[in-house]
Amino acid sequence: MKKKTKFRLKNDLAVPFWIAILICLLCAAFSFFLFYQSFFKALSKLNEEPIATITFKYKTAQRKFLDRVVWDRLRQNSPVYDGDTIHTAELSEATVWFVDGTVLDLDESTMAQVFLHTDGTLAANLEKGSASVDSSAGGKGFAFTSENVSIVVKNGSRASVQKNEGENKLSLVLQEGSAELSDGKILSENAAFLISENESEKQSFSVVSPLLNEKILYFEEGDCPVDFEWKAENQNELTLLLASDKDFKIVNQTLNVSGSLKSTLNLPKGTHYWKLYDKNQNEVTGKLQIVQSLKPELLTPVKNYYYQYRTVLPSVRFIWTESQGATAYNFVLSKSPDMKNPVIEQRSSMTSLILSTLQEGTYYFQVTPFYVANRLGLANPSEIGTFKIVKQGRLLPPMLSTPSDGEFVDKTKEKITLSWKMDTEASFYKVSVSKKNDLTSPIFLKETKENFVNLNQNEIQNLSDGEYFWSVTLVDSEGNESPKSKIRSFYAMNGKIEQRTVFPPDGYKLWRVLCADTRFTWKSNINFAEKIQIARDKNFSNIVLESESISKSFVGANLTEGTYYWRVSASSGNFTKSTEPKEFFILDELPAPTIFEPTLSKRAVIKSDEKCDFSWKKQEESDYYRVKIFKGETLLLDENFISENHFAFDMRDFEEGVYRWELQAFSYETAESSRRSSRLSSTDFFLRKIRPVTLKKTGSQNSY
Repeated sequence: MKKKTKFRLKNDLAVPFWIAILICLLCAAFSFFLFYQSFFKALSKLNEEPIATITFKYKTAQRKFLDRVVWDRLRQNSPVYDGDTIHTAELSEATVWFVDGTVLDLDESTMAQVFLHTDGTLAANLEKGSASVDSSAGGKGFAFTSENVSIVVKNGSRASVQKNEGENKLSLVLQEGSAELSDGKILSENAAFLISENESEKQSFSVVSPLLNEKILYFEEGDCPVDFEWKAENQNELTLLLASDKDFKIVNQTLNVSGSLKSTLNLPKGTHYWKLYDKNQNEVTGKLQIVQSLKPELLTPVKNYYYQYRTVLPSVRFIWTESQGATAYNFVLSKSPDMKNPVIEQRSSMTSLILSTLQEGTYYFQVTPFYVANRLGLANPSEIGTFKIVKQGRLLPPMLSTPSDGEFVDKTKEKITLSWKMDTEASFYKVSVSKKNDLTSPIFLKETKENFVNLNQNEIQNLSDGEYFWSVTLVDSEGNESPKSKIRSFYAMNGKIEQRTVFPPDGYKLWRVLCADTRFTWKSNINFAEKIQIARDKNFSNIVLESESISKSFVGANLTEGTYYWRVSASSGNFTKSTEPKEFFILDELPAPTIFEPTLSKRAVIKSDEKCDFSWKKQEESDYYRVKIFKGETLLLDENFISENHFAFDMRDFEEGVYRWELQAFSYETAESSRRSSRLSSTDFFLRKIRPVTLKKTGSQNSY
């Protein structure tokens, strides 16, 4: 069986091989560039000056030279020469910009041949379609011809001309100025005309606004108000249609505008087809394009952003949102908020640009769209953005992130990460880890382009339990090294640190009498000294008790009433690990209960068949009560765990006289508080018995 082999370059052939590949790629790129230049060079003539340039929207236009039969596919701002034929396909529109300032707009599916006559008059032979001309006031007019029909639009005039394929006549809508026919007849009113070889006929009505193929730019949210205005000899029975297609199969609005010469409609952005007709089926149709172009929004730099550099000027990238219909943007950068005396002003066809030459300072920038449509030019500027460029005098030391100073690090993890804040001027970083706080004799010395390094398992195993120190410096592209960062330490050990307080819990209420006997407890796996700290404040700036303990507990706190915080802190060298503070309260005795009766002022009066009632005011914090009754120093009753605020005692066998009773309140121990007792309440009272009345018999008969 044939053994499969793989081709491998020898080490001494690898470099020449890749050099040869690189040379081939460079030659291919250069050949493509030459082809590109040669291809588009065919779109221009070397021995003839152009009479215009052409721009287009949506789709491109085609152009054929006078002495050629091949159609060229044009690009933006291609030159147009005398005798060139321009053709626009369906959904394609083109604008021809003549050198004297005259502008010719060609609608879709239009073919026209343009000329510059020896007398300076411009002309277009319209073979089919429709076109609009805005004749410059400084020109000599513009002539439309089609077979034997000729119309000269005078300078400073605006007109639209349409020719249907196969017809030998032109439809003329004169919006402004005047026009002259081949027979010398002057047309000078805003009206529509149908012109053939031998006659011109004024249409019964004409549309003054909008133009037959007009673009409207508007810069607000919502729909755009459009004024439809016309002239009509008979204003009766006029109808205005608006549709989404040129064949008016999808009609959006039908308006009866009889008796009116104007109507204003609010239309959404997009393409609309309109038709105005009368009862005799005379009609005028047109296309209206509404382009909603909101002002650009500045994306970067964000407002008040600042760039820092030391030796290399920063590259500032400006990005903004696109404005519909804009062909370019005028970018202005100034050091003044009123945008006067700009530092940079330039045009851009993109929605972004990069500047790398800006010095230190505060800058303001603004973007203004440039609109070719309707020859509007610069309009609808953005808000003014601002940013700062700050030059720093020297390299600053890196700012360390993790681990934090004095943090415990678990050696059982797969990796230990040392990280710091990224610096834009850093070419790479140097990281030192040492057992000595001056970083001499480093254990690890690493270089990285990232803002972190990872110690792998093999490196971690070389770390014994104990304290380590680390620091970072950065090196810029010129080889300058920054000062060392602040030196931090970490404590390496096997396993995760466990340290938590157990009792008393957070918010615990402790009776002052029991404080000295209460045991504070915690759990920890730290193998060096720990101490309990009790303070008056949460930040432990006012520590009232601090005691070291190795038994994970402490007894003997003698505290006065008030609010306290407690925690456990472990320290070894530079390392300190403390639990989160817990709050507890030292409370005094419960207040003495308020006795209602009996008292000296309220005698205990009982009948022979009743018990004596004792009552007091119920306390919210009390859970039960204890009652004692004395006759002199003799204890007659000791009743405990009374849950209600009253008690009945049978004193019928006791003789009348003065007695004393004592009352004390208690609360049970709970998870949130210790047990508590109240101060003692006592009072004397007089016991009085009511005996039944006995009738005695007298000497008289039947008398008592």
